[in-house]
Amino acid sequence: MLTEEPHQRRGLGTVVMRTLQNLAIDQGGSVGVLGGTGQGRALYERLGWRVVSPLASFQYSGAQP
Repeated sequence: MLTEEPHQRRGLGTVVMRTLQNLAIDQGGSVGVLGGTGQGRALYERLGWRVVSPLASFQYSGAQP
């Protein structure tokens, strides 16, 4: 999820994340895994998420000649 600059810092991310968290809990979820960016870290931590391990992304495009 990305919030465009003119709409940032208005609480939209908080509403979306809380809604998703509550839906997961209502459906019996007890553990959540979030792959987020550093830009969202303050929001996620404010909502009770904690860093367990840094996330790295990789892409494999086939064997090198």
